[in-house]
Amino acid sequence: MTYIPRFTRVYHPELAAKMEARVTLDTVSGCWNWTKGVNSDGYGYGLYFEGKQHRAHRCAYLVSMGDLPPTEFPIRHLCSNPACCRPDHLAVGTHAENADDTIKAGRRRSCRTPFAQRRERAAAMRQLGGRIEEIAARFNVSQSTARRAVRGQTWAQLPGARDAKPNGEHKRKLTKEDVRAIRASTETNKELATRYGVTAAAIHAVVARKSWRHVD
Repeated sequence: MTYIPRFTRVYHPELAAKMEARVTLDTVSGCWNWTKGVNSDGYGYGLYFEGKQHRAHRCAYLVSMGDLPPTEFPIRHLCSNPACCRPDHLAVGTHAENADDTIKAGRRRSCRTPFAQRRERAAAMRQLGGRIEEIAARFNVSQSTARRAVRGQTWAQLPGARDAKPNGEHKRKLTKEDVRAIRASTETNKELATRYGVTAAAIHAVVARKSWRHVD
C-alpha cells in the first residue's frame, strides 16, 4: 500500500487536496517530492491560488501556515531538496540564508540571468545589515557597490533600502521596548506596522527574530 502524505494542519483544504494528490514520500529522506512539473532548478510548479501561480513548496507553506511571508523573506528548504513540499522541511529565511543554502548544497541556478543574480544579491545585502566593509567582503563586491545597493542608490525598486550611518550601521525607528512589545503582541503584522510606523516586513523580521536578535 502506497503511503500518501497528509497535512496535519490545513488552512486551505482545496489546495491541500490538490497537493496531496501530487506528492510522494521519499522513505529515505522523508521529503514529500513533487511529482508534476518542475523547472530547471528543480522547483515544482503548476498550482494556482487566488488566480496566481505559485511554486509547489510555497503552496505547501501556504496550506500549513495560512499565509505567505512578505516577498523579502524567501521560503528555504532545510532538506536542500527544491522539489520537497513537506511543511516541516520548510522555513522562512533571508535571501542571504537562501543563497548560502544553495552554495552548501552545491546547486547552481543555471536558468538565472546575471541580472537576476545581481538582483538577489542586492536584496541579500540589504537584509544582512552590519558594516559596509563586511557586506562587501561577504558578497565579494566593492564597498561602493555594496553601499549603493544598501542605500537604494541602485536597485531602487527593491524593498528594504535604508540610510546608512558613517560606521555602516542602519538607522532604526524601533526601540528595544518596541521590539519586546511587538513580540508579546497578539495583533497582526499589518496592525503593528501601522501602530509603529514601519513596514509589515520589518515587523515580520522582528517577530521571526531575523532582526533585533540581541533583544530578549
